[in-house]
Amino acid sequence: PKNMGNIHIGGAELDAGYRWRLFEFKNQFTYMRSEIFKFEKYWGIYQRNDGAYLPRVKNSLLLSCNPYKWIDFTYGWNYRSYYYVGNYNLAFVPGRSQHDISVSLFFWKRLARLTGEVKNILNVTNYDIVTYPLPGRAFYLTLSSNFPLNNPKEHQ
Repeated sequence: PKNMGNIHIGGAELDAGYRWRLFEFKNQFTYMRSEIFKFEKYWGIYQRNDGAYLPRVKNSLLLSCNPYKWIDFTYGWNYRSYYYVGNYNLAFVPGRSQHDISVSLFFWKRLARLTGEVKNILNVTNYDIVTYPLPGRAFYLTLSSNFPLNNPKEHQ
């Protein structure tokens, strides 16, 4: 977490990962507490309120399986707690949870990758801003490459 302007942000982050045979587990957990601390005549009404658009809890979980060198399956779960819309802390955007899956195929000794993703599998309506919904279920197809500049033997 970072301090921005007249908001003090404190918190903790935990990154954990574990690999067991074909499976990989990664988790990133963030807790942050934001507080407005500006001491001016007209800012007194906001003092000690939560900062706008800063959720207290974020959690990201990834489970991957790589049964062969040329394919990778991934499941992701992302959670974000509620957060307030303005400095008055009257209106808030509810928390959200999202489930994603992806399949990646690798080509040319893992130098190129074709990835198909489905985001928000459950098609839950989520919001970043009150009354402005995010897209529901979304499909992505990505072609990416990773060509080494220095050592071509690195990817064999």
